[in-house]
Amino acid sequence: FNVLVNEQYTGDHLTGKTEIQGISIRLRGKEVAAFLASDGRFYDREGNSLEQAFNRYPIDKQFRRITSPFNPYRKHPVTGRISPHNG
Repeated sequence: FNVLVNEQYTGDHLTGKTEIQGISIRLRGKEVAAFLASDGRFYDREGNSLEQAFNRYPIDKQFRRITSPFNPYRKHPVTGRISPHNG
């Protein structure tokens, strides 16, 4: 894989402002690439938006929660005992 990064320097000192300009990776013999445009979004080589591909939650909303909510009166699913679920 390759990553093209733009780093900001003041003299010889790195300021910490870093921005990914492009990425490419070879998967199963095929190259996949993404490039940052001036609008702040990523596009492929043909200019197609990759916004959906880089979705923060790439799964359906119904599957986002992978744990039970915190509850002081949570009933244990196996023992049936009531005890708090603090995290």
